Amino acid sequence: MSRKTSEIWTHFDKKDNAVGVAVCKYCNNKFSFKSTTGNLNSHLKRAHASVYLAKQNISELNENAVPSTSTAEANALDVATASTSTGAVVNQGNQNQPLVQRLCAAKRQRTIQAYATKKITPDEKKRIDRDLLDLFILDYQPFRIVEDKGFKKYSKNIPGYTLPCRQTISTTMIPALYADTLNKTKEIVAQDALSVCLTTDCWTSSQTESYIGVTAHYIDSNFEPKQILLECKSLNESHTSSNLARELKRVTDEWNLTQKVNFAISDNARNIVKAIETELEWKHYGCYAHTLNLIVTAALRPLDELMDKVKNIVAHFKRSTSATDMLLSYQLKNMTDSGEPKRLVQQVPTRWNSTYYMLRRFSLLKEAVKHCMALIEKDWPEINALDWETMSELCTVLQPFEEITSSISGDEYLSGSLVIVVTNCLKEVCDDFLNKEEYKLFYPAVVDVITSLQRGLKERFSGVEHSKTFGLCTLLDPRFKLLCFKNEHAVAELKKHVHMLIIGVINKNQLTENVIEEERPVTAGKVSAWNKFDELLQKNKPQGNAQARAIRELHMYLDDEMLPRKNSEGKWNSPSQWWRDHKIIYPHLSHLFRSKCNIVATSVPCERLFSKTGLIINDRRCRLKPQKVEKLAFLNANS
Repeated sequence: MSRKTSEIWTHFDKKDNAVGVAVCKYCNNKFSFKSTTGNLNSHLKRAHASVYLAKQNISELNENAVPSTSTAEANALDVATASTSTGAVVNQGNQNQPLVQRLCAAKRQRTIQAYATKKITPDEKKRIDRDLLDLFILDYQPFRIVEDKGFKKYSKNIPGYTLPCRQTISTTMIPALYADTLNKTKEIVAQDALSVCLTTDCWTSSQTESYIGVTAHYIDSNFEPKQILLECKSLNESHTSSNLARELKRVTDEWNLTQKVNFAISDNARNIVKAIETELEWKHYGCYAHTLNLIVTAALRPLDELMDKVKNIVAHFKRSTSATDMLLSYQLKNMTDSGEPKRLVQQVPTRWNSTYYMLRRFSLLKEAVKHCMALIEKDWPEINALDWETMSELCTVLQPFEEITSSISGDEYLSGSLVIVVTNCLKEVCDDFLNKEEYKLFYPAVVDVITSLQRGLKERFSGVEHSKTFGLCTLLDPRFKLLCFKNEHAVAELKKHVHMLIIGVINKNQLTENVIEEERPVTAGKVSAWNKFDELLQKNKPQGNAQARAIRELHMYLDDEMLPRKNSEGKWNSPSQWWRDHKIIYPHLSHLFRSKCNIVATSVPCERLFSKTGLIINDRRCRLKPQKVEKLAFLNANS
C-alpha cells in the first residue's frame, strides 16, 4: 500500500484490494480518487462539516507556525488569551504540550461549538415541549421545577431550546394539551364505543377538597378493552343523591354517552346507589371488592383483641429504628436463603387484605419477632402459642380471598365475567375448610371465621347467577362459559335471554342489508359476470329463521373447545383476543361480546385514579387549584 502523505488520510483509509478507493472513517462510505484528494475533501466538507473546519484550522496553524522562540510564544499566547473571550478555552494544564497543538485544540473547540449552536425547528421544539409536559403529567412534578437551578442547568444542554417559564406551562401549554386530548378522546369514544360501563367514586384530598371521578369502559372495533377517564372534577356541593345524579348526567351528556350506558359500578353508599338506580335508572352493581371487604371485615371482628395485639407490636417496630434494625439484623444472621430481610406490615383499616398481609408477615417473622421482643424492655402485649397458631390458620383461610380480590381488581381485563366464577369458587373453598379432614383441626375461633365468611357470601351474593348482565359476560367468556354455574334454572333462563339477543342482532343486520339493497343504484344496460355470483350467493344464504340460526350459533359456541384460563407462561389468556380470532365463526355472538361484555365488577379504576390524584396534590403542589388538578388527572389517564 502506498505511503500516506496528505493530512486528509487521518480521516480516510485506502482499501488494500481496490486501487483508487478510499473509505471514510466516520460514515464508512467509499469514494474514488486518482491523482488528487479533492473528492475526499468535498465529502468531508459536505458530510462532516465540523471535522472539515477543524482540519482547516489545524492546517492554517501549521502553515503559520514559527519556531518556539520566547517572542513568538508570547505573541501566540496573546492570541490564545484573546480567543478565550469568544468562548475558546486553551488547555494550560499540560504546559509540555506543543503550543501549536494547544492552539489547535482551542480553535477547534470554538469552531465546533459555534457550528453546533443552531436553531431548532418548530417540530423539534414541539416534541421537546411535549416531553417536558410529561414531567408534570406522568411524574407529578410541580410546575416550579423549571425554576430550580439544577433543572435549568440541565436544560441548557438541549441545543437551541429555551425552557418555558412556569406560568406558560401551567396557563397555556397544559390547557392546550388538555383541550386537544379531550377532543381526540371524544372522537375515539364516539366512533368505537357501542356501549359503556361506568365506574364512579368520590374522594377528599389532603386539602379537604372533594372530587368525583367517572371512568368509562368499552370494547373497541378491534375487540380490545378500553378504559377512559371521563372526568375527575372538584365537587363543592353536598353529596346528596340528587347532586351526584345531576353530576353523572352532566358528564355523560357532555360525552354523548347517556344513551350508551349499560351498567354502572360504585361502592355501596346509599347516596350513590340511589342516584344511579332511582334517579338515573341505570343498571347498577355495588363494587365486588368493597362487598368482599365487608364480608371479611365482619368475619374477623370477633378476633379484634388478637388483631389489636399484633397492630400494637407492629406499630412499635414502625416507630423505633433500633427495634427495626434488630429485626433485620436477626434475619441476616439466621436466614437460610439469599433473599432480602423483611419488615413488618401495618394494617390499613379500609382494606381487609392489609390485615391478611400483616398477619402473614408477622407469622413469617415469628422467630425474629419473639427474639426482639425478648431483648427489648417494654410492656409488650402477650402473644401466646394459641395466638400464633390462630394467626397461621387465619392466613390459610384468608389467602383464597386475597387471591380473588387481587384478580377481580386487575385493570388489564374486564372483570364482569369473573363475578359468578369467583363467588362460587370461594363458596366451595369455605365448604372444603369446614368439611375436609385436613382442616378438621382448625381452632374454634378460626372455624367461626370460616362459617361467617360462608354466610356472608351466601347472603350478599345470593342472586348473582340470576344476573343477566354477569351471566352473559360469563357465558361469552371462552374460559368459563357455563362451567361454574350451579343453578340449572338460571342457566336455562340465561340461554333463552342469549337466544333473544342473537335474534335481535340478526333482525337488525337483515334490516340494514335490505335498506342497502334498496338504495343500491341499478345500472341499465350494463351486464356483469359478477352479478351471477351475487345471485348464487343470495340463493345460498343460511337457511332457517332467525330463531333457528340463533340456537345453532349458541350451540356451536358452547360445544367449541374452551380457552385455558392461563397460557404456557402463566399469564391470563385474553377473551378479547379469542373473540377477535373467532368473530367470523360467531358473527352475532361476537357483536354481543362487544356491546354487552364491557362490564367491570369493581370501582377500583376510580380508586386508582384518586391514588394518582393524591400524588398530583403532594406537599410540593399543595396550592394547586382544582381546575389544574382536573386537567392533570385527565391527561395522566388518557394521554
